[in-house]
Amino acid sequence: MLTLAQDAGFSLDEIAPMLEGDATGLDRTALAAKADELDETIRRIETMRDNLRHMAACPPPDHLECENFVGLVRAGFARRRGA
Repeated sequence: MLTLAQDAGFSLDEIAPMLEGDATGLDRTALAAKADELDETIRRIETMRDNLRHMAACPPPDHLECENFVGLVRAGFARRRGA
């Protein structure tokens, strides 16, 4: 249980109450929220992977000639400003 919770990204402070008693006392809301966080992390990592693959295979000799690359850079700046 401890390893599973740590692998899912729970802190020890979050895990401690889960270890008190049996597994029926697990905070299902916290588990669902952590799953949502993991979904968002997966989405971001998949986007990074796809962007890197595009950049590696992008045909123009200069990435600034690629509309897709320029769009990725602009989207990245927009996310940073909004974050």
